[in-house]
Amino acid sequence: MNTKIIFISLLFTLNVYIVRTDELQVSPELQILPCNYKSASVLPTFTHRNIKYAILSREAYGITKRYKYDDFSGGRDKGEINPLDTASREFLEEGILQEALGWNFENTKTFVNENSWAVISYSKEKNKLYAKNNSIKNVTYIVNFNQHKTDLFNNFYDARNKEKARYDKHRIAKRHRHTTEKDRIAKVRWSDLKNAIINQKHRQDPVYVCAQIMDPLSRLFYKRLITLRPFLVIKLRPFFLDQPYEEGENEKIRHYSE
Repeated sequence: MNTKIIFISLLFTLNVYIVRTDELQVSPELQILPCNYKSASVLPTFTHRNIKYAILSREAYGITKRYKYDDFSGGRDKGEINPLDTASREFLEEGILQEALGWNFENTKTFVNENSWAVISYSKEKNKLYAKNNSIKNVTYIVNFNQHKTDLFNNFYDARNKEKARYDKHRIAKRHRHTTEKDRIAKVRWSDLKNAIINQKHRQDPVYVCAQIMDPLSRLFYKRLITLRPFLVIKLRPFFLDQPYEEGENEKIRHYSE
């Protein structure tokens, strides 16, 4: 085989390899966000009768955050280098997805990666004038949860009861009960969530929004005014206000900084 034929053969092989890599390449969210993040979360959304909703859950523990509603969020664990890993783990744990949906970590990570319609990266530098003020770096994956919303609502409380019984049996301390950190699940109209956040007059003011909470006994929804966890308000405000942002390698990704 002469040199020209060898070159053409190698070039053809290289082109085939590039095409296949592009076809198999995961969504850019896995690669583009910086690794200096401190926390991450998943905010599930769905549409019913042309109305968009967000799914929120209530914090069961904690002095300052107890009984406030939040997305499925938490801090970065040791060894985690990608916000997608942290967000997926938190969603798996707090949504009790292993029991409720039969998912494991890889299922959850794949779902979040493939169904995120917006990725909000929010950062705020430490204010040196305040000793207790810390820098913030959070990444929130807003996902389309249409196909799984019914199963999550139907199975969440049974899954939590099962996990609680397991923890009680083995006398596990509350700080290690990761799958029972949330004790209520609710749906909130997206427009109501947006309006409640952008209409907050002072950042220290609590933010309330009308929600439909699923009762853990009757499994029926009832309306109630709920309190949002402050950090949920802080990190979503720039997105809802459509403030200037730096676009990531993917148009879905927005980097906000204050």
